[in-house]
Amino acid sequence: MNKRWMSNLGRALALISAKIVRHKKAFVLGFVFTFMFFPPITHAVVAPNSDTKSKPEAVIVRNEGENYYLRAVNDLRYKNNLAPLTLDIRLNESASAKAIDMINNQYFSHWAPNGKSFSDFIWHDSPRAITVGENLAKCFKSREDAFAALVNSPTHYAIMVGNFTNFGVAEKYDSHTNCTQTVMHFSYYVR
Repeated sequence: MNKRWMSNLGRALALISAKIVRHKKAFVLGFVFTFMFFPPITHAVVAPNSDTKSKPEAVIVRNEGENYYLRAVNDLRYKNNLAPLTLDIRLNESASAKAIDMINNQYFSHWAPNGKSFSDFIWHDSPRAITVGENLAKCFKSREDAFAALVNSPTHYAIMVGNFTNFGVAEKYDSHTNCTQTVMHFSYYVR
């Protein structure tokens, strides 16, 4: 096992241990929650096996922003007895496209100057999504500050604890404003 996985495993075991002490019934939920939704993975990349005759393995890597926001949103949902969201590459792509569009066209809104809405970005990459949502943050000093501001806004909070199944996020640096823009996309799929 690599060091990163071992580090995540250690944190997961600490989380589980803490939950056992506080809530005996939370053991199973904490275990499933931690290992199903927080392994160190996401953008699909194909890496060759050491054995050249076998098929390549899919190796998936998440960036720090994806890790932070997925954990933060799912922690918030957990505290509200809601099912965790699944990180969705399609929503990462739509969030990235939206962030780039906002930077290129110098706006900060759920609606582009050309009339395109956030839902257009999401449904372009996720046409089977039933309902969709978006949260935006801009120019915060840290991810923690951005997330705290979203939690303290009733409309943004409602989206994070809303009836969604999937989640995607993108952070893009805007050299015009010297700020990072964060776009979170949410969707609901019938399972």
